[in-house]
Amino acid sequence: IFSQPILYSLLFKLFYYLIPKVSSLRAPSMIMFIFSLSIALLGGMGVQYILERKKEAASTGKKFNYLLLGVPGAMLLLALLFSMAGKGMLSTWCSLFYSEAPTTMVQQNVSMLDVGYMNLPHIQSGTWFAFLFSGLAALLIWMYRTGKAGAAVLCGLVLIPVVDDVRFDRRFIDTYDYQQNWPENNPLAEYLKKDNEKFRVLTLNEPKSVLLPYYGIDVVVGYHGNQLRWYDDLLGSFELKNIVNPHFLNLVGTKYLVVPSGQEIPPYYFGELPLKAVVNLGRSQMVENDNAYPRLFLVDRYRVVPDRQDIYPLILDGQDDFRHVVYLEEEPQISLTPDSLSADSAWFIDYGVDTVRVGLNCGSNKILVFTDTYYDAWQVTIDGRPAKLHRSYGAFRAVEIPAGSREVAFTFDSPRYKTGRLVTWLTTFYLFAMILIFVVRGRKESFNEKETTP
Repeated sequence: IFSQPILYSLLFKLFYYLIPKVSSLRAPSMIMFIFSLSIALLGGMGVQYILERKKEAASTGKKFNYLLLGVPGAMLLLALLFSMAGKGMLSTWCSLFYSEAPTTMVQQNVSMLDVGYMNLPHIQSGTWFAFLFSGLAALLIWMYRTGKAGAAVLCGLVLIPVVDDVRFDRRFIDTYDYQQNWPENNPLAEYLKKDNEKFRVLTLNEPKSVLLPYYGIDVVVGYHGNQLRWYDDLLGSFELKNIVNPHFLNLVGTKYLVVPSGQEIPPYYFGELPLKAVVNLGRSQMVENDNAYPRLFLVDRYRVVPDRQDIYPLILDGQDDFRHVVYLEEEPQISLTPDSLSADSAWFIDYGVDTVRVGLNCGSNKILVFTDTYYDAWQVTIDGRPAKLHRSYGAFRAVEIPAGSREVAFTFDSPRYKTGRLVTWLTTFYLFAMILIFVVRGRKESFNEKETTP
């Protein structure tokens, strides 16, 4: 496990093409998790060694002290070199460990080495922090081995990386009052809040804009650019290839579009009902699309397409009327009878973050389509009885509704999350118990040594 990160970095292309699932990773740097685990494990083994070999300190003390002083000494030397010969040292470092840095361009006329030069002050301060923290760790270990402090002092070894992590991460994590940047009197948001239906909005001038979710308004592209894979595939990945496809936009309930002023959209581009301009925003305007599907609707026909990747072209081509036909990946258990005159309906009773309740009026068997993103942690009940959740259109939710049903409830309940939380708590309690045992044992040993000393 300790050699794997180095081997992986040297032979990444070999791993990428030959090892299953490696090509699914977002970036090669994700292997750093294994490297971090290796270092943490080595650190734990080192602390265990120090605790168990304290009595041998007299015989191995000199060699151990050389090692104890050697690491902070090396960090001090590194800090001095980067401080006195910054660019030269950085260039030498890159030639040894990242020879492609001068030729790897991040933008026009700017290489990775240039980025390193720009961040040289941070690199220099980082080397000094490395010296400071390694020196502090060495001091704590020396105090314990020489008997100047008990085992409790080694708890500081755990706090050192925590303090350093907080120091490093705070440049990336910040909180602010969003109302200072997005005032409440936004005319677009105020208009949309008057519509009590569940819908999505697309801003064609800025498709990836996340302004509207601050006001509780759903948008087509999601909230953070890291959507679940099946919705991302339907959307057209990071490039948003399908963002202007009318069949896709109607299916996801794009009732409103914000377009630049003067941009012409064919009036019947989305279907039989023409677009209506509803709000003038100066440089842009908002139009209403009455062809958009509701967030909830009932269908009495289906097509089974086992591979979800085969579903997306069918949606984009729009060969079927999705108000009446749903695409599923497996055969439903109820029988359906097509009825074009059916008056069955579905509506929201309550729409919460982790619980959604839907009212029903069903005189015959139907399939309920709910175009919120599918995820298997959503548990479904129909009139209090458990039901199966299907993935519809390769990305959304669907439920088989028997005739006479009155209510469907979607509740988020993830067994994986519960298992992870339990493991985290058990590990935390175990670590605290081990620390307590070592502290108590250390005090007892110190007390016994004092009692036996003449």
